[in-house]
Amino acid sequence: MRRRDFLKCASLGLACGGPLFAADDSTETLLFTGGKIITCDPAFSLAEAMAIRGNRILAVGGLDRVAAAAGKSVRRIYLDGKTMIPGLIDSHLHPIMAADYEFDHTVPEIETIDDLFAFFRNRAAELPEGDWIGIDYMFITRLRDRRYPTREELDAISEKHPIYFNTGPDMVLNTAALKRLGFLDGAAKIDVGRIETAPDGTPTGLLRKVPSMTPLITSATEAYKKNGSVPPEQQPFVSPSLKIASQDDRRKRLARQLSCYNSVGFTTVSPRDEYNGDIELWRTLYTGSLGVGSLTCRCPVMMNVDQGLPIGEINARLDEIVGLGLSRASDEFWLQGIKFYMDGGMLTGSARFLEPYGVSSIYGITDPEYRGILFIDAEKTADLVRAVFDHGLQPTAHAVGDEAVKTLVEAYIAVSRQRSIREFRPCLSHANFVPFDLIPKIAESGIALDMQPAWLYMDGATLLAHFGQDRLAHFQPYRTLIDAGVPIGGGSDHMLKMEPQRSSNLYSPFLAIETMLTRRARWTDEVIHPEQRVTREEALRFYTNWNAWLLNREDVLGSLEPGKYADFVLLDRDILTCPVETVSQAAPLETWLDGKPVWQK
Repeated sequence: MRRRDFLKCASLGLACGGPLFAADDSTETLLFTGGKIITCDPAFSLAEAMAIRGNRILAVGGLDRVAAAAGKSVRRIYLDGKTMIPGLIDSHLHPIMAADYEFDHTVPEIETIDDLFAFFRNRAAELPEGDWIGIDYMFITRLRDRRYPTREELDAISEKHPIYFNTGPDMVLNTAALKRLGFLDGAAKIDVGRIETAPDGTPTGLLRKVPSMTPLITSATEAYKKNGSVPPEQQPFVSPSLKIASQDDRRKRLARQLSCYNSVGFTTVSPRDEYNGDIELWRTLYTGSLGVGSLTCRCPVMMNVDQGLPIGEINARLDEIVGLGLSRASDEFWLQGIKFYMDGGMLTGSARFLEPYGVSSIYGITDPEYRGILFIDAEKTADLVRAVFDHGLQPTAHAVGDEAVKTLVEAYIAVSRQRSIREFRPCLSHANFVPFDLIPKIAESGIALDMQPAWLYMDGATLLAHFGQDRLAHFQPYRTLIDAGVPIGGGSDHMLKMEPQRSSNLYSPFLAIETMLTRRARWTDEVIHPEQRVTREEALRFYTNWNAWLLNREDVLGSLEPGKYADFVLLDRDILTCPVETVSQAAPLETWLDGKPVWQK
């Protein structure tokens, strides 16, 4: 019995067994024909026709057989040569963060340091002196200049505004911001992983392993309150002129974000890193408070747990999460598991590697022995994942560098010696650098990887410039992983800006699919290890049935088979046969969820 079947039956007090789907003869049957239907079933079958009744698939296959199964009361829908694929699944994104991001002001597209400085200068002209100016999750690997701004460059923009350049786990501050947060005079003691310094010992402005700006300001404010000796006008605060979205605004923007996901073919998206307050926003859409059908994607939620807490507090946090009452049996909105962090990022220079980065102008590294930041050691990792398993949840962790990947995998294996873990689908998020000698152990242990193929396209040129082809041999090694039998799912890690063409982490699944087929990055003609290319069938499975397996829903999602939910997409081209360089241009014409259209071009 599958774990999710057990949970569903246990929650309903029912015995398991019987068919997954029994057709209701009173419901209208829709018969789709006249196109190419890519089922993504185990045989990767192509079908002539598909019948759905209610929210489930009734039959798929040859037209005569499907028409016979559909019965007499049928509405035929002619596909006019279009291609149908299963509803697509993104295993890793941040919809609330993306929906909230530009509420106060629009952030323009930024490709160069000069673009960044122009944005900061415009904000300095708009905002009162003393207000914070900043940008969040702007990655240096996506700047053509391939470097951080310096403290001095930010000072030249304004000495009267605290300015920050936040890449996620790492941040550059100007002098006003360093003073405001107490890093220059020691007035506030804030825990950060590393403060980069110049040869004379003064801070360069680059901080490693820092929280995002709001909790950083909160921490500094609390430290000042304890100190009590600094005048209020010098204390950190959130900019008073910053507009804050109301809960109603946030609900509407989140619903719009889901519609944007529908526009590229997603019918299931897995929000990662959610907090208790986020669940109320999701519940609003789930219960239809914005109108029937406002939840236009299935949403398996991964909740955040702070890996830095003592294990007793981690268990209390897990009890709290389970106590939120978020169903684990639903197929629409459910508690999937827990996410925590192993290391920093390759986009910022804090991912943890087995070998040193080397001195780097790209990442602002001056220490030749620097290997990145590891947030949690092996013993604590094993304790944490054991606690997650004890609560019946799937664990995953942000693990980018090869040492972080190794530490998490070895923790899973250590726990597996004491108890079975396979049914929980233990996972790694990102796993960009996977040591080849670890891959057989990953496959043998049933560990899954949630990976972001589009990062090769977006960041590959900068990674080549720093690491070179040799060290990129085990960067996103899809061919090796698939051949070894490692379960993989595809995600985008979308987090900022709503629209697909403007998002900072591009979330088009078709761009990701083309990237897996070509291994080509923007801004370079050099192909990154073409021996790791995959087939079109495999690339499509990343976003269909392989992701359904990763989310424990392979029995109802991920392929067009009888009994599964009627989630599917109609495309403007056949991505199995179109020229490979046009796969990324594929566009959905209609997206259907639960047997109903939720988006149409």
